[in-house]
Amino acid sequence: MTSAALAIDASHDFDFFTGTWNVQNRKLKKRLANNDEWESFSSVSHARLLAGGLGHMDEMDLPNGAHGMTIRLFDPTRQLWTLHWVSTLNPVMDPSPVAGRFNGSVGEFFCDDTFEGKKIRVRYTWTVHDRNNVQWAQAFSPDGGTNWETNWIMVFARA
Repeated sequence: MTSAALAIDASHDFDFFTGTWNVQNRKLKKRLANNDEWESFSSVSHARLLAGGLGHMDEMDLPNGAHGMTIRLFDPTRQLWTLHWVSTLNPVMDPSPVAGRFNGSVGEFFCDDTFEGKKIRVRYTWTVHDRNNVQWAQAFSPDGGTNWETNWIMVFARA
């Protein structure tokens, strides 16, 4: 990375997300199975900055009394975010956080992971339409990033 690129401080990339959000979720019922059946549900997300400029986090209510949390940590040297997900459905921090950055109003974050015993590539895409309307999408690729299946979409509206 060039010194000019490092001069751009991306540590505030998720500041827009601080606050309370009403979330409309669409999630594939079965992933990587040529399935086109979606389930929809509403949730609420509460997001805040972490002390000392470490990053950002949000907590979200999920169906059936479950809860989830994302911790976003910022590495100022690499100007890179790592996003770590955990939920009460599987109370273990994901071993492979997605990592990436924003380019304008779109952020892309990737990692290698496994799903049902198979190696996959994971992509999170954040699209900031404005300070009150944001979209997040999760996609899996079974072939190293050649083909992607979007399997979860969240549309956020500021509460």
